[in-house]
Amino acid sequence: MKTTVATLGPIGYLPAPGTLATGVTMLAILCMQAVTSSMLIYSAAFIVLIMGAFWSIPAAVRQLHNGADPKQIVIDEAIGTLVTFLGLSLTCSNVLIGFLLFRLFDIYKPWPICVIEKLPGTWGIILDDIVAGLCALMVLHLLFL
Repeated sequence: MKTTVATLGPIGYLPAPGTLATGVTMLAILCMQAVTSSMLIYSAAFIVLIMGAFWSIPAAVRQLHNGADPKQIVIDEAIGTLVTFLGLSLTCSNVLIGFLLFRLFDIYKPWPICVIEKLPGTWGIILDDIVAGLCALMVLHLLFL
């Protein structure tokens, strides 16, 4: 059960799981924004994902690959994607650019992401994606605000 949460069901086992998780999360964000622009819903989704990540990741790491950040764990990409679009009104251009920026920061891990990734356990797995999301969000704000 815990591994299923950490991998977002089957998404973590598909080709390019991080990119797919980012795309699925973006679709969920678009659906949330279509229903309501309330930050309360967005914040609740973020809190639920964080709680689910801390609950599920340690067991998933043990099951999938001892001691590392297995590519199948993608709940952290969902969290980072939420951070990327925090407070933005979504348009076609900022959705596309935000998607690309988050994936670039998450894959290439420039400083300080590469340092944060080395934190032990669940902290490193989650925080590197949060910081990648913050970096993408800052660039989006520079471009669109």
